[in-house]
Amino acid sequence: MNSNQFRSIVEPTLNDIHDDTYQKLENQWKPIFKVEKGTSRRSHEDVKLALTGLAALSPEGAPVSYSEGGQAYTTQYVYKTFKLAFKMSEEMIEDGDHINLSKIYVKGLARSMNESEEIYHADILNNAFNTGAQFLYGDGQPLLSETHPIFEAGESFSNMLATPADLSEAALEALTTQIRLTPDERGHKMN
Repeated sequence: MNSNQFRSIVEPTLNDIHDDTYQKLENQWKPIFKVEKGTSRRSHEDVKLALTGLAALSPEGAPVSYSEGGQAYTTQYVYKTFKLAFKMSEEMIEDGDHINLSKIYVKGLARSMNESEEIYHADILNNAFNTGAQFLYGDGQPLLSETHPIFEAGESFSNMLATPADLSEAALEALTTQIRLTPDERGHKMN
């Protein structure tokens, strides 16, 4: 007999070791990124809508004013799949020492998957200013830009400080104020 004949026992054990190791590893990216359940397709499109304009003061008996919304832009997210495995020879399995070695490698796989996630997520922040085509979002701008367009023609907004600053209380206060003044797609403050 060899462990191939007991695969239904060995494989769940190794999966449990992998999952336990993986779940115990800290994810530095999770407090930064919002995770949402995706669709069952290869990609997902996020449509940014421009809602209605401001309401107009209307005298008694006057007809109501209408405002048209619209589609400001679409961002497409293509799902990424990360895969990694190891294999062992039949002779190694027949020697019987593969279980202990497998446990070590399974823990290594969990750490590798975790590190791959960290690198992938950090890459988004590392390229926040990059204007290369693969780093642009639906509005045609990188994550951090001084010229994010607004649906209303000719207007834009910045999600960067006018003067770059190191992380400090003053810089955080300035960013907080800037965030409060960030407009929506119609140019209205989002609060």
